[in-house]
Amino acid sequence: MKKLFAFITIVLMIIANVWYSFLTVKGVIHPTLMTWVIFIIAASLSFATYLSSEKHNLLNNICNTGDVFLVLAVTVVIICFGKDVRYRVNIFESLCLFLSLVIFIFWKITKSPVLSNILVQAIMVMAYFPTFYHLWSASETSESPIAWGFSCFYALTGLITGILGKDRLAIIYSARSLAMMSIMLYLILRI
Repeated sequence: MKKLFAFITIVLMIIANVWYSFLTVKGVIHPTLMTWVIFIIAASLSFATYLSSEKHNLLNNICNTGDVFLVLAVTVVIICFGKDVRYRVNIFESLCLFLSLVIFIFWKITKSPVLSNILVQAIMVMAYFPTFYHLWSASETSESPIAWGFSCFYALTGLITGILGKDRLAIIYSARSLAMMSIMLYLILRI
């Protein structure tokens, strides 16, 4: 059953990210680049700390495993093909990047992958804030409800995979993903 949910998760992730990339290339949506840059850095750090924890299984943590590769691909698409992309970094984004570095150093010094992984999840929550703020005050959406809807479903199936694997870090990652993506979808749909 776990393999089935992991497979469904990957399929949904690919659909969501390919659709999001397509809309970015077409100029239909205008993603906030720094949200994605912070997210790829944090997802990679989350993945590295997860792999160094005692209990790790790529299938259990399928959302984090897939995010490392798919979010990198979307970030490259935004940089190469995005329309109206803002490249400068504001103070909040700098803070997120700095805190990611602090967590990395903390992890290397303390050799505590579980606590470091949980701290990374806080950065990943913060990474959504620029887009949340933009959507809250927007009169038209710059995001895709279809892509974020698929994202909510893959976070849910990823959460089920983590639960079936009895893997608390995988559960935390997927639950955080589901919560943030649900808020994102709500903000998109309310416009």
